[in-house]
Amino acid sequence: MLVVFDVDGTLLKGDSLFLAARQSRSKIGFLISIIKFIPFIIPWKFKIISDERIKEIFISYFKICEKFNREEEKGNSNWFLDTLIKDIRPEAFERINYHKEKGDEIILCSASFDMLLFPLAKYFEIGLISSKLIRKKGKWLPIYSGKNCKGINKIYELVKQKGSLKNFVYEAYGNSDGDKDLMQNSKFPHYRSFSQKINPYPKYPIKSLIIIIGATFFSYGIFSTINQNKIFDIFIDYYPIILKGLFLIIFGYFLRFIRWRIILFNLKIDLPFWND
Repeated sequence: MLVVFDVDGTLLKGDSLFLAARQSRSKIGFLISIIKFIPFIIPWKFKIISDERIKEIFISYFKICEKFNREEEKGNSNWFLDTLIKDIRPEAFERINYHKEKGDEIILCSASFDMLLFPLAKYFEIGLISSKLIRKKGKWLPIYSGKNCKGINKIYELVKQKGSLKNFVYEAYGNSDGDKDLMQNSKFPHYRSFSQKINPYPKYPIKSLIIIIGATFFSYGIFSTINQNKIFDIFIDYYPIILKGLFLIIFGYFLRFIRWRIILFNLKIDLPFWND
């Protein structure tokens, strides 16, 4: 059996990149780096800055590559390993040992960087799929090599290593939206769970529902105040236009889905139609 473990928030209690940032800077330097980094968060949230670029900025400002390069020059390439081991969830540690005793093939699959996670994979003697940084003349550079290994990219990388999903069955452990595709394409998903029982990724995550419900009540309150509680009268007057708008939106998503299936077909990636 192939077993795939997410790292940040699943195997680890925290985030490996943030842990590396804390280890790479002094307290004052860490605070200065945070102040410099904060202005980039809003453009990233609005998709003006890509996931890859925001991480490149992060590791540059927190001088993470410089720290790793200095330690490797000293012959201390495993300097970050102790920090990672201390942050491992005890139940996740037990689960990895359980699968190793069964003889399962285990792979860590993470959006975090190979530079951070190589020692951890070596420590457990298991495989690694992760985001990659460019390395030149023995030095790590804060530049992506390829794509951020998150979401559907986790499936792409898994398929690169193991071939079509039709050819193998895997068990998956994850905890976030970035693991959604990994969970939904697994026969044995464990969403935020390390028990024997299968726990699939929720169709309607609580976080998303809370945001939607909150936004709905907030919008209702604003419109009711502005229109003196005549919001339902407005809806009755304009419902034909609203329905036309909803139809156009749904039709637009249908066209995007068809385009998506054509892209998958051309890339020879086989995802179950209904799950997709």
